[in-house]
Amino acid sequence: MRKLSLLIVMAIFLTITATTPTLASTDWTLEALGGVVYNLETVLRIEEEDGEEIKIDRADYATRPFDTPLYYSLRVARWKDNAAWEFEFIHHKLYLETEHEDIDNFEVTHGYNIFTINRAWNINNFDYRLGAGMVLAHPDVTMAGEERFVEEGGILDTGYYLTGPALQAAVSRRFELTEKLFATVEGKATSARAVMPISEEGEEARVPNLALHGLFGIGYKF
Repeated sequence: MRKLSLLIVMAIFLTITATTPTLASTDWTLEALGGVVYNLETVLRIEEEDGEEIKIDRADYATRPFDTPLYYSLRVARWKDNAAWEFEFIHHKLYLETEHEDIDNFEVTHGYNIFTINRAWNINNFDYRLGAGMVLAHPDVTMAGEERFVEEGGILDTGYYLTGPALQAAVSRRFELTEKLFATVEGKATSARAVMPISEEGEEARVPNLALHGLFGIGYKF
């Protein structure tokens, strides 16, 4: 599945470079996108209640974008003079695939959610964007047969925590469908660092993520 995701990401980049007409800039756009993700290996650290640390030097994650809850991105932008300010929400997910004797299950599937404020530019019919923001995460962990799921605390006592900074860089291409409706294909890279509680006893996980995203979706201009 990881190889297939990488192939799809590469195919979307090739599609973006095709010579196809794009939409003109407009004041406001709203986009909804889905797609696939290739997660690069990173270091996972889990600090246990007794002070011991579990460390996986090459933690391998899947996103499983079409399993519920779905992977998706929502973006709203205000364009002026071929530049825009944007707000973007990426519902990213992580499933640990690397086996470890002390970890039965490690997921961040209610969201390794990435919120960013982007600056975007339309240059030669391509949209380029850079963004910075935060990760809002909700982990689900089972270790040594015991579930660790923090259902309370965090933002509005929901179990969601602001866990660290996030950055993104992306290039996309828009294709006119109607006067108001357009399709989008996009290649995106994200980098994030998240430190999240995994139990009410103070255990926490350090979960950085580097990912390549291949997205496609629909947009509407106002």
